[in-house]
Amino acid sequence: MDLSAIAALLALASIPATLVVARWQKRTALDQAAAAHRTAMQVAEASHRSALAAAEQAHHHALELLSRQSKLEADQWVRDKRHAAYTRYQNALSQARTAGATEPRDVDEIHKALRELHVSYHEARMVANRRVSDHIYRTDDRARNLLLQRRTGTVANFIREWSLFVAPQRAQLDEAIREGIALDAEIRAELPEG
Repeated sequence: MDLSAIAALLALASIPATLVVARWQKRTALDQAAAAHRTAMQVAEASHRSALAAAEQAHHHALELLSRQSKLEADQWVRDKRHAAYTRYQNALSQARTAGATEPRDVDEIHKALRELHVSYHEARMVANRRVSDHIYRTDDRARNLLLQRRTGTVANFIREWSLFVAPQRAQLDEAIREGIALDAEIRAELPEG
C-alpha cells in the first residue's frame, strides 16, 4: 500500500467523523436555538402577564374613580332634591299661614294651601332623614289641623294657635334640617378625594 492509498483510506475514514462532528454541531445549534426560543417565549409571557396586570390595575382604578364619581353625583342629586323639597315644604307652610290668617276667610285659598301642604309633605318626607321626617310629620299635623279649624274658626284664634303650636314645631324642623345639612357636609368632608 502506498502513501496515496493510505491517504485515501484516511480521507474515507474522516468522512464519517466529519459527518458525526457536523451532526453534533447541528444538534448543538438546534439545542441552542430551542433554548433561545424557550427563553424568548418566557420573556414574552412575562411581558404579557405584566401588561395584563397593568391593564387590570388601570381598569380597576378607572372603575373605582367612576364609582366614586357616581356616588358623589348621586349624593349631590339627593342634596339638591332635599333642598328643593325642604324649600317647597317651608313655602307651603308659609302659604298655609297666610291662607289661615287672611280675613275674610277664603275657603278656596285654605283648600289650595292644604293641597300644597299635602304634596310638599310627601315630597319632603321621601328625601328627609329620620329626624327631619319626624319633625315634618309633627309640623304638618298641627298646621293641617289649624287650617281645617280655620274654615269655621276666627282669624285671631288661628294666629294664636299657629304661634303656640306650629311656629315652635317649625323652628325645631328648621334646626333638624340645619343639623342634617351639617351632618351631610361632615360626611362629605371625611370622604377620600377622588
